[in-house]
Amino acid sequence: MSEADQMKSKSLRAVIELLPEKEDDQKTVENDLKFITQIANKINIQEAIEMTEIKRHGVKRENRHRILKIPFVTTANRDHFIRNFQKALKELPDKPNKLRVRRDMVESELTLLHELRKECYERNKSEGSFRYYVRDLEMAESKNPTPFKP
Repeated sequence: MSEADQMKSKSLRAVIELLPEKEDDQKTVENDLKFITQIANKINIQEAIEMTEIKRHGVKRENRHRILKIPFVTTANRDHFIRNFQKALKELPDKPNKLRVRRDMVESELTLLHELRKECYERNKSEGSFRYYVRDLEMAESKNPTPFKP
């Protein structure tokens, strides 16, 4: 499959990173569906998600969370989900900590993403605060950086 074909298929998916997994796969699937349903209800986008196609990507390993891929009917639905995810997450009573959401990416984009995250980490470390972050493959600077906790 060419990179253009991959980009087209990935354009309908969002990815959630760092979502904890349960002990067994069946419990993980149930928990994932429950979580996505809660978020979708908060941002009123339930019909736009192909719930039967939600899946974890990769092999389950100790102390590593696999990414969760969420397919949408349209790219606009995916973008709406990504834009409103953090706000909806804050409203959940039993929300997991430190989740990230992004669009699904091809290998070259993932490489760039990891390089940018590393650069942000180095800059934030040298400044002693959370000032820099990555937003859709671009490094951004926060207007209100928060200092590291001791």
